[in-house]
Amino acid sequence: FLRYQAQYLRRIRLPKWEEVTQMMRKKLISAASCGDAGACDSSTAELYQLDASELSLLQTFQST
Repeated sequence: FLRYQAQYLRRIRLPKWEEVTQMMRKKLISAASCGDAGACDSSTAELYQLDASELSLLQTFQST
């Protein structure tokens, strides 16, 4: 199992849920509810305004 240190978790910046648009909230909730990893990735990439190369790089790390 992976063990995450608090010092690293504190560095992760998450948007406040209240600041996320209603449409984006619905996308994120739907993707998570369905367990669709691809939809989760694409919705998260949209939320963080990642381009295709950044998303591809993240997916490379997920597969290792």
